Amino acid sequence: MSSKIGVQNIAHTNGTNAMTVSASGVVALTSPLPVASGGTGQSTASGMVKILDTTFTNQDDFVLTSSHLNSTYDRYQMLYNFFPATDGPQLYAYAYVGGNRVTATNHSIQILPLDGGSTTTNTNIDIFFRLSRYSVGNAAGEGISGSAILQNVNRNTAPYCISGQNTEIPNTGLPVQNIFGGSAKPAQRADALNGIQFIFSGGQIASGTFQLYGVA
Repeated sequence: MSSKIGVQNIAHTNGTNAMTVSASGVVALTSPLPVASGGTGQSTASGMVKILDTTFTNQDDFVLTSSHLNSTYDRYQMLYNFFPATDGPQLYAYAYVGGNRVTATNHSIQILPLDGGSTTTNTNIDIFFRLSRYSVGNAAGEGISGSAILQNVNRNTAPYCISGQNTEIPNTGLPVQNIFGGSAKPAQRADALNGIQFIFSGGQIASGTFQLYGVA
């Protein structure tokens, strides 16, 4: 046996409606969502706001631009999947500052595979971060998937940096878990990051997905 309470409005004791139930059963809240959740309400609320959710195929690279990374947020969360068109490339990411790709050796990067392999590190390199430790495979089901937190995008007291993890499936067909990170150097702490280019060391990105969230 089931029971129902049938109402059209739920209100405060002063008579102000807090929510309305439509004839189709959809509930509409009177109070707006906070700004951090994409609404027009409380501007000081914290949360994550989806900026980008895209699927793509047959591209030379994948680029986040200043329309994605800008002064709106200082921290971002990203989730990604990249599948290479050719077998065995590395996956790299390059930084953009002032609309230009950084070509100076302003970065320090590390990537550690959890299969017992050695850490790859370079403390003086143009690459912002490296996402693959081995050679990414392009057989069915291979590729690379993961997530990362990007910080200090606009903070001029600390350099922009990223830390993340992923599942890389090399051309051995055996999945490997990686931990990776990259950072600009302290001397570049005033540089505002306004773009990231993801690119394989050889061949196109056959397919991929990417989600980006601003962290308020």
